[in-house]
Amino acid sequence: MSSSFYGNNSSNSLGARINVYSSRKEWLISQSINLDSSQNYQLEFDVVSTSYLSTGVPSVGIDDTVRVLISVDNGVSWNHQGVLDTWTAASGFSNTTHRKVYDLSTYSGVVKFAFYVKSDLSSGGDFDFFIDNFMVNTCTQYFSVVDTSCFSYTSPYSGTVFTQSGTYIDSLSNTTCDSFVTLDVTINPHTPSFFNVIECDTFISVTGNAYTQTGVYFDTIPNMYACDSVIETNLSVLYVDLSIDQNQNVFMSSNESDPAATYQWINCSDLSPISGETSMDFIATALGDYACKVTIGNCTQVSECISVTSLDTNTTSIYQFEKSDVDVYPNPNDGYFSINLNKLPDDLQLSISNTLGQVVYSQAVDDFKVDINLRDIERGVYILNLKNDNLSFNKRILLK
Repeated sequence: MSSSFYGNNSSNSLGARINVYSSRKEWLISQSINLDSSQNYQLEFDVVSTSYLSTGVPSVGIDDTVRVLISVDNGVSWNHQGVLDTWTAASGFSNTTHRKVYDLSTYSGVVKFAFYVKSDLSSGGDFDFFIDNFMVNTCTQYFSVVDTSCFSYTSPYSGTVFTQSGTYIDSLSNTTCDSFVTLDVTINPHTPSFFNVIECDTFISVTGNAYTQTGVYFDTIPNMYACDSVIETNLSVLYVDLSIDQNQNVFMSSNESDPAATYQWINCSDLSPISGETSMDFIATALGDYACKVTIGNCTQVSECISVTSLDTNTTSIYQFEKSDVDVYPNPNDGYFSINLNKLPDDLQLSISNTLGQVVYSQAVDDFKVDINLRDIERGVYILNLKNDNLSFNKRILLK
């Protein structure tokens, strides 16, 4: 037994410390105390267990036991009838301080108290057991506790829940005695926040969660008091269809049909807007690469570039896809979906890319129906592309 900062915390006062480890038996015995038979008494002390020479969670062996006992003959004998409490690995050593109170109303005369430590094995746990503020009081004694909590504070003595900071008188009831506790409680607040967000395709929250569907979402982060800060996001996700139909080489049309959508066709060579081309349809008058910038609310996205390699509207392959020629179902989907084709051009290739243009799937198409399984990739928006030497068809798909 030694005297050390209580709980190995230098901000605390000195307390009695017993190091529990290896194979050992050790006693910590109080002075003689006379319990007057005309009064009722109670034993009180603070107890905490920590890892050896630190404040961490204790490493307790299955053989480690600590008992608090009373000897009714002033320490001449100690026996099981005098055991007031027992701590084992199963019953719980904790690095959180607890105030222990025991009813002594059935005892009188000159007594002693002891803490008995027993560890039978030479290997296993190694921890420090601390006792502080040891006292024997007559009933209806007072002691004070200063504590801090988030949201609310539950008294460890009576179980009373306090929801506001303040000083409270709480009681700890024994068989014949009540101890009154002055609780100086600081209750730190949580800081709820609420946001309305409109986002294109995917919204990344402050905690890194990716949301791809409209809805109400909650994220939790610690605030300045180390209490939960709950962020409620009312999210509206806009899915802009960036696929473009191309017919007879020069005729292009955006597949986004939202009444609130606005359009601006651009030249891909320098991303400059083409004057006057602000409808969903566009007719190319010069060779080049063209894209459509689609805006819905505060969400603006740009389609892939479509190449116009000929102005001759009569040379387009007879297999040029129309919207009605390609059916993707279901869409949105969970990663498993099918593609039905009304036409099957030669040398047709299928690819699926993410919004960064990275191809995540590709295959040759030699049947009117294709089943796709993308259940092992990240949820989000992808672009389906069907292409051969004469055509390029895009369609947006959503995995959720």
